[in-house]
This record gives sequence, C-alpha cells and structure tokens, in this order.
Amino acid sequence: MAAAILVLGVIASALIYAVTGNDTDGDPSILNPSRYEFDLERVGGKAAVYVARFDHWLSSLWHGRPLAYTVLALSVLSALVCFAVARIDSSPMQDDDDSGRST
Repeated sequence: MAAAILVLGVIASALIYAVTGNDTDGDPSILNPSRYEFDLERVGGKAAVYVARFDHWLSSLWHGRPLAYTVLALSVLSALVCFAVARIDSSPMQDDDDSGRST
C-alpha cells in the first residue's frame, strides 16, 4: 500500500509539474504589499501581519508548480507513515510468559 501511494504521488506530482507553469504572479488584489501590511498592522497589530503572511504562504502552496512539490511531499510523508505502521504491525509481540521464571 505504501509503495502504491509513493508511486502514484510521484506520478501525480510529475504530471502537475509538467502541465502547470511557474505561478509567480502573486495576489493581484494587493497592489502595494507594504501599504497593505502597514494598514493591517494598524488595525490588527503584528499578529495580524504574521497571520496574513502565513495565510499567503499556505495558499501559494496550492497553485502552479509549488502544488507539484506539495503533492510530492505529502505522498512521501504518507508512504513513510504507512511503512512505519506496517513495520510496527509486523514485529512479533513478546509474551509475558517467555521469561521462563516461576514465581
């Protein structure tokens, strides 16, 4: 199962990378980013500016070529989790009575 997730993720990310262009236009609604951040800081403080920056970064991961990298990273992470769970599940359980001691 983990190998299938990894193979499908790599294929999907390669297709996304090949089909999409580099989407570096940014957000067209923000014409002057420094003015936007200044106004945002006046209204909501520094925390609002940091949240807006994080939100912009997070939303940029789902467009263009960064989407291919995101899909690849998520598929590799999912495959590693599946491999780890399978390894834990396949390890033999130790019985409490294996010690050979009599009490």
